[in-house]
Amino acid sequence: MQQEKVTTPVYEGSVLAPAAFAGALATFYFGPGDRADRLARYTRRAYRDMNRTILGLGGLDPRSRAALRTTAEDSVRGQLLELMNDQTAPSATGFDSWHRGACEALIGVYGSHGIHLTVGQAQKWLNMTLKYLFVADALGVTPMAQVRRHYRFAHMPIDNVMLDALAAMEPAGPTYPRPWSRQDDYDEYLRFQHAVRTRFGCCLDGEFMAWHPHHEQWTQANGSL
Repeated sequence: MQQEKVTTPVYEGSVLAPAAFAGALATFYFGPGDRADRLARYTRRAYRDMNRTILGLGGLDPRSRAALRTTAEDSVRGQLLELMNDQTAPSATGFDSWHRGACEALIGVYGSHGIHLTVGQAQKWLNMTLKYLFVADALGVTPMAQVRRHYRFAHMPIDNVMLDALAAMEPAGPTYPRPWSRQDDYDEYLRFQHAVRTRFGCCLDGEFMAWHPHHEQWTQANGSL
């Protein structure tokens, strides 16, 4: 459920309400929004979260590299729109099936250019984009009712920071069998996500809790699963 917007100015002498500052923070981090493509700044930011781990891009000439980036962004955007426009009732099985197909499509785009993109890299781009979209929606920065209904089934983005955070929890969270960027077994990846769902009930709730060293107290103060 969306919280009611607070319209009272934050500071004396200012006319700006909290939503204006949330929007400004999003612009500082993601760049300006694009009214014609509300997904663009989130997909591009998520790409920068994982692109340093892709091997072989340096062997492409600048034009080919730019063309690959554009085609890959189009693939991510297209897969997200497919999820958002799906009229069937959201479910864990449905989301997992969509996610597998989205990863395979993105891996195929890179493969057509002679670049091996791993499952680990594909999931990072897709999952970080979705995480950003959920946060932007929750804060009212980019309201997206179509994506909101998939939150409870979405996957946790896997990277070293997240895995370290899970390991530091008491008791420790699920462990991952190999370096995230080299993961090429989707079934193994999915078993990890299922373990996260079992532990937290909702993978992204688990991520947000793992960022807090004293997550039990934080959860009590911010709502329980």
